[in-house]
Amino acid sequence: VTVITKTYLRYSVLRKLIDSVNQYFPGIKIIVADDSDKFEELGDYKNVDHYKMPAQKGWFAGRNLALSQVSTEYFFWLDDDMIFTEKTDLKFMMNFLDETGYHIVGGRLEDSELTFAQRYDYVPSSTDDGGCLSRKEGSYKVIPGFPSCTSTDIVLNVFMGATQTVRAVGFEPNPVYARAAHSEFFADGLGKFRVASCTNVEVKH
Repeated sequence: VTVITKTYLRYSVLRKLIDSVNQYFPGIKIIVADDSDKFEELGDYKNVDHYKMPAQKGWFAGRNLALSQVSTEYFFWLDDDMIFTEKTDLKFMMNFLDETGYHIVGGRLEDSELTFAQRYDYVPSSTDDGGCLSRKEGSYKVIPGFPSCTSTDIVLNVFMGATQTVRAVGFEPNPVYARAAHSEFFADGLGKFRVASCTNVEVKH
């Protein structure tokens, strides 16, 4: 698995993230996409590939860049201001994806009340013009053999994914859509990948 993130002028928190990854998974490959106006070298991290982007290209252009450089079967995405803890169980996530055939599995934020899973419901139109997708909190069912995991449609920006499957869908790179691009990615993936949320895997924010 490869850890990937995107940064913009947050080098102090980024270094804390890298140090936390190396504490729990020494030597694991980390890929950083960076569109900072003032680019800063990270220092002597031998397991970090640091990619300089044109300034202010946006969060999801950075996700696409980082994902394009992954050569492992799975990747783990988290934001640059998060850190690993003893509950950031990448091995559990890999095992989950291997055994279930799911393509994305999300974790949670430590001590947070944020929603960890959302689902899309289809709302038919009163005419023959189609319908709408309604997004709401919740999951569909507990996944057999994994009591802490449920099937869902959207997870937080802390997730492990199958590299080839996620790369085939990709992220909307236009900064105009930055606030909607995360959920839009999961909408684009409906019918293309299976998503789960596991509450036993955490990062700290």
